[in-house]
Amino acid sequence: MPELDRRDFLKLLGATTGAAAAVGCTVDPIEKLIPYVIQPEEIVPGTSTTYSSTCMECPVGCGLHVTSREGRPIKLEGHPDHPINQGALCARGQVGLGRTYHPDRYEGPRVKGSNGSSPISWADAQAKIAGVIKVHPKGSWILGGPVGPTLSKLMDDWVSATGAGGRIVYQPFAHESLRSATEMVFGRRVLPEFDLSSADLVLDFSSDFLDQGLSPVEHARQFSQAKDLSRNKNGGAVLISVGPRLSMTASKADQWIVSRPGGEGALALALAMAIFPKKQSAVKGDLRSVKELFQGQNTSQLLKQAGVDQHSFDALVTRLLAAHHAVAMPPGVSATSTSGTSDAAAVLLLNVLLGAQGTRLKIPAEDSAEHGAPYSEVQALIAAMKAGKVNALLIHHANPGYSLPSASGFVEAVSKVGTVVSFATLADETSEAADLVLPDHDAFESWGDVSPRTGIRTLVQPTIRPLFHAEGSGTQGLGDLLAAKLLGLALLTFLMLLLLSNVITALSTFFLSRDMELLVAAPVDSVKLYGARLVETIVNSSWMVALLTVPLL
Repeated sequence: MPELDRRDFLKLLGATTGAAAAVGCTVDPIEKLIPYVIQPEEIVPGTSTTYSSTCMECPVGCGLHVTSREGRPIKLEGHPDHPINQGALCARGQVGLGRTYHPDRYEGPRVKGSNGSSPISWADAQAKIAGVIKVHPKGSWILGGPVGPTLSKLMDDWVSATGAGGRIVYQPFAHESLRSATEMVFGRRVLPEFDLSSADLVLDFSSDFLDQGLSPVEHARQFSQAKDLSRNKNGGAVLISVGPRLSMTASKADQWIVSRPGGEGALALALAMAIFPKKQSAVKGDLRSVKELFQGQNTSQLLKQAGVDQHSFDALVTRLLAAHHAVAMPPGVSATSTSGTSDAAAVLLLNVLLGAQGTRLKIPAEDSAEHGAPYSEVQALIAAMKAGKVNALLIHHANPGYSLPSASGFVEAVSKVGTVVSFATLADETSEAADLVLPDHDAFESWGDVSPRTGIRTLVQPTIRPLFHAEGSGTQGLGDLLAAKLLGLALLTFLMLLLLSNVITALSTFFLSRDMELLVAAPVDSVKLYGARLVETIVNSSWMVALLTVPLL
């Protein structure tokens, strides 16, 4: 390799410097580093801060640890002290922060016009929807997902205060069949709670509890404990999955028994009938209704309906009778069919015979969680929309234009509603069809609370300032919006009552004054006398009204 002389070195240096200068001459915007004028006590630049909050990606309500840097959340992990997830977090919860920074978020209110949607101020948007609700209060409805006990109560109060038609809580996957089955078997319309940590045999009837069950993170942790060899010297729990699809849970099972779609309930009933003679003595309570249920049932017919052969069935019965702490998981929402309630009821009955009730299966006395309304109520609202009886439809935390089946006719019905308002943060099928879009804050930008089950209530706290908060535009929290309206109504009502009281007090004071006869006898024009005395009395009795009017102006 030839040596590099001085001339070549200078040529190379000049070329490199020129290239660097050319790269530096770009049109990238200049960003200024502005230090804190008043630095918050809890923030140290360059050092992360952890906040506690609650995941809002699904109704389970897992606890969160939100890692933030300079006012920007950057990482989510499970809260180690939360009773449900105990430090773990699913993949959906991990990426929930991406919704906050999504580039397609609505940056402010929008109104639909002949040439598409265009920006509108919050004042004009609120005035528009308020005018419709004022004229047609009974024709105004709220349709949306679960929002937590506090905001839910606020919405119900708003419906009562405005005289609106009503509010329907809509959930695409509401576990309605399981709650109905629990009411059928135990007399309580609640969601059962399962604990797999002490089980030695887990029988999964298409619940897919490791992926999309009642509480996937919690059940995955419990199942891991049941499989832990250091805790279970006998080899840990055995997982047997029954279902037509190789789900995530079935792929991790020790045995997968393929059944026909919708045949899980028939197999569970056949198993309950097979173990009943040997298990009935250990079950407390009156079993006459169970015996009546089993009468007239044919095991061979049930197995044919389930699509399970006799050999697999006999082996499964042997395992159930040999297990000391067995538990059966009812079908999940992905396996729900027209017989979903009876299928889930059969699995719950099987748990009773297995002795799981009270330990591995708990039935809470009440259910504090907010669940979706029955599908029949949603259908009734769609029918009213088609009939032109809905003048204003407010949709929040839901995308029924996508999740409802096309046979429901929701898309057609929306076109017949006078004014459709969407509070979506991101564009979706429902917001695209809305007349007004009033974007809500993201879950990491607002306060809230969650009560996923009885005895558990956690807070949702903001970990970032709303990214879009321009004056008259930007996003606004739905709870803040409703609270402001309710507070305005309350203050206005109180003001009217106070004004009426002060007028009555002023008039009674004026006419019942003891010195009135003396003033009338004075050589003063009676009109001027009465006028001056009336003004004085009203001013003295109405100063509080004037003081309370100031915040409303």
